[in-house]
Amino acid sequence: MAHWSETGNAERPGAGAAIRRVTERIAEAMRRYWWYRATVKELETLSDRDLKDIGINRWKIREVARAAVYGRD
Repeated sequence: MAHWSETGNAERPGAGAAIRRVTERIAEAMRRYWWYRATVKELETLSDRDLKDIGINRWKIREVARAAVYGRD
């Protein structure tokens, strides 16, 4: 069994690193999504007056949260 493992690693030298990169990308996507949801939730708790004070219309909350988290409009 150990011999197979060594042979498998020789044939695929970057398999572990590739899996790690994919896992990190998924984790980052999940973190960003959670950050987006938390931002939306927080902004939705504000009154219309508070939103007006910071220059956000209620109907633009998701757009503002998306731009804050993902860096695009």
